[in-house]
Amino acid sequence: MHSLLRGLLALTLAAAATVTVTAPANAATTPAVQEQRIDVPAGPGATGTIALDTSLYLPTVTPAAAVLVAHGFGGSKASVDTDAKDLAARGFVVLTWSARGFGRSGGQIALDSPDYEVADASRLVDWLARRPEVQQDGPGDPRVGVTGGSYGGALSLLLAGYDKRVDAIAPVITWNDLNQALFPQTAAAAVAPETTPAAGAFAPGGVFKRGWAGIFFSAGAGPSAGARDTAPTTAPTAAPTAAPPGTNATCGRFTAQVCAAYTEAATTGRLSPTTAALLARSSPATVTNRITAPTLLVQGETDTLFGLDQADANARQIAANGTPVKVMWYSGGHDGGAPDQGVRDTIGAWLDHYLARKGDAPGTGFSYAVSSGIRAGATVATSRTVQAPAYPGLPGTAPLVTQQLPLTGDPQPVVTPAGGNPAAITSLPGIGSALGAVAGRLAAATAVPGQSAQFRTAAFASPTTLTGAPRVTVTVARVPGQPAPAEAILFASTSELAADGTRTLLGSSVAPFRVAVPADGSPVTLTVTLPGVVAPIEAGHTLAVSMATTDQAYAGGTDPAVWRVGVVGGLTIPTVTGEAVSASTVPLGPAIGIGVVLLIALALWIGALLRRRRRTTHTVADPDAPPLQIRDLAKTYKGGFSAVR
Repeated sequence: MHSLLRGLLALTLAAAATVTVTAPANAATTPAVQEQRIDVPAGPGATGTIALDTSLYLPTVTPAAAVLVAHGFGGSKASVDTDAKDLAARGFVVLTWSARGFGRSGGQIALDSPDYEVADASRLVDWLARRPEVQQDGPGDPRVGVTGGSYGGALSLLLAGYDKRVDAIAPVITWNDLNQALFPQTAAAAVAPETTPAAGAFAPGGVFKRGWAGIFFSAGAGPSAGARDTAPTTAPTAAPTAAPPGTNATCGRFTAQVCAAYTEAATTGRLSPTTAALLARSSPATVTNRITAPTLLVQGETDTLFGLDQADANARQIAANGTPVKVMWYSGGHDGGAPDQGVRDTIGAWLDHYLARKGDAPGTGFSYAVSSGIRAGATVATSRTVQAPAYPGLPGTAPLVTQQLPLTGDPQPVVTPAGGNPAAITSLPGIGSALGAVAGRLAAATAVPGQSAQFRTAAFASPTTLTGAPRVTVTVARVPGQPAPAEAILFASTSELAADGTRTLLGSSVAPFRVAVPADGSPVTLTVTLPGVVAPIEAGHTLAVSMATTDQAYAGGTDPAVWRVGVVGGLTIPTVTGEAVSASTVPLGPAIGIGVVLLIALALWIGALLRRRRRTTHTVADPDAPPLQIRDLAKTYKGGFSAVR
């Protein structure tokens, strides 16, 4: 008995010392890759064709279902080579391509326009329908799914809306409404009740997200960086994509319409009807009501470009059709990193079931990642994945649970400086992931005195995980005798305050809103939807709601002004309970603790079993039943981080 326990203890400590996640081994060898240039129509009003640079990855067994893998903005087909090989190893025929205006493909960037990029993808489906390696559901109808991140994720949604031959999609960190993504308006006088965790206000008249928009435009202003990527095999000898001769040199590889829209927004800071119509055409929101392909929506919890509200809108709109929808939030995003192997395996399993017709039904549950304050090493945060039965508020699911937290703080004056400078720094678009956990505290530290009003909750009596977008009702008024233009532009945010005064901006993100303020001094009352986040709030900590007048990531107010900002009622926060199904990067100390708990339980069971065997002969009623079942065992650390449950 003692030797058995010593052996189990050694095994437990060895397992605790190194915690790894191993993906299922792929039986297939490295797939064969065929390079080909496929001609597609140049576009409306143009004659001739352009060539798309493509790669076809073939599994060991064909015919097989196909998957289109679309790349992100600024990339090329080489950017998704690893994803393509992984899917081919699962048994899929995979087609990748450089979107028009990128890599070695021709044409100009039209922002996933139905007339250009979406039409191109539909022509690629036509091409797959003629390939003998691809499984066919009917004449001209290949068995095909689509996946991609960001720019490629929106392409997945749009193609599924325009082409009924698409059988399953898995868009990642992408948008629903490009107007709201680039000109967010998070406040409205009347908003619908909270029904889903991260529903945004999506009101008109938003504030220009100039930081991210500038990064996008600069990525398409010169020769395509994707053209310099190394292709999986010998690439065609074609010149890198550059601006066509005779075009406006300031427009780079963009169409004239997209160039004009950006130029107008960058110079005025406003959304014109022409630009709004252009961005709406590139928004999945226009076609979600006709998407019937089962949809896995993967969104990042650290994303100042396309927040959780964008995936929330896609989920609500697609599920309203009766289409199967599964929602997954992971601890990454445009500011936090690419999906890990666990997310990639979930995407693979989704496509396995709906395209290859193998594997268990993936269901329509909801999972999210919870990062803790515990760290494994200097830079790696621990996290756990929580699984809920469904995304709250979708048809046939349980209603969303919210908490109302009273806020303290009188109405306060806030100053908009002349020129909007100095401005607070809450995010650094494009390099947020490099800052890691420092980003939230850096953002809080760069708040400019006199430019924000602060309101606080009471200290939390027990650990609580905020899961989604909080809401607060605010009032904005002029200050008598002080300058003020016709409208105020404000930036709302939520921070966690520790007992020692440390402030962390949740999500490193703000919620901008524009409001017309009466000249007679009467206040305007409106409800603000704060950024959607997943944040474990420690017992003894408080939440602070801030209303600031500047943020360098946006085109804020430039006229000097003084506003009086207050709150009405409290802060409403959503919570979604579920089962902790996995933990990653668990530190050695907690892992040893878990092992000891399990070891004690196992030792007690073995001892009881040996004593019973000495006393009597035991007949097993069900020989297939597990010899040991452990229920309601949990290990929770300070602050609410559950290492195991």
